[in-house]
Amino acid sequence: MVKGSVYLAGLNERELLSCMDSLGVAIEKVMIAAKEVPQNTERITLLVHNSLCIELAKVLRAGLCVSEASHPWTVLEEVVRVILNNKVPWRQWNNEIIDPTISPERQGRRTSYSVQELKQFGATLASAVTSINRVNSSCDSSSMSAKLRSLICHGLNSGELHAWIRVLSLCFSSCSELKRFYNTASALRNPNLATKIEMHLTPLVRSTIFHLDSDIEWRTKASSVL
Repeated sequence: MVKGSVYLAGLNERELLSCMDSLGVAIEKVMIAAKEVPQNTERITLLVHNSLCIELAKVLRAGLCVSEASHPWTVLEEVVRVILNNKVPWRQWNNEIIDPTISPERQGRRTSYSVQELKQFGATLASAVTSINRVNSSCDSSSMSAKLRSLICHGLNSGELHAWIRVLSLCFSSCSELKRFYNTASALRNPNLATKIEMHLTPLVRSTIFHLDSDIEWRTKASSVL
């Protein structure tokens, strides 16, 4: 922890577990809707925005050091910079971390990725963040929140959102220049919590093929101006 740093709230055990539970509920809602109306892309996209994105954003904001970054998107941009500058010491993680608090039917099995696969997931994460910034260069808080929602949709469409969480956790645990952004108790710096997020997301991306409209907010804004 950096002396004098100010962190966003939500770091005590009860609050973090509540965030994880809410994220699990949101994921289940999306899974059910995706099965019931798989062709209704707009409805599923809006549901993802109004449930999963909100809950995952809460997890990513808990413990954020506001003296270093005002929004998780700023941190993601720094992660991309580290990835593109080849500063991540990629390594394979143990596959046998199973969270006993997640029921077996929702847990799935934590996939073992090779170093090359992790590098590839890092590259696709960096590409998605860069692409989103090209579409919207604004850096106000509402725009960054919209960018985060767009990134989550990209991750679901590619089936890699859960793997991106592993990449982020690896980056924050291995790269000293990134640790200043989060308290040590935050989800991305706590391997067990990061694993819990990954295990929540794994059944969703494995059971559903998404075709979400990741640019829906940009087009809505553009059409309102016309």
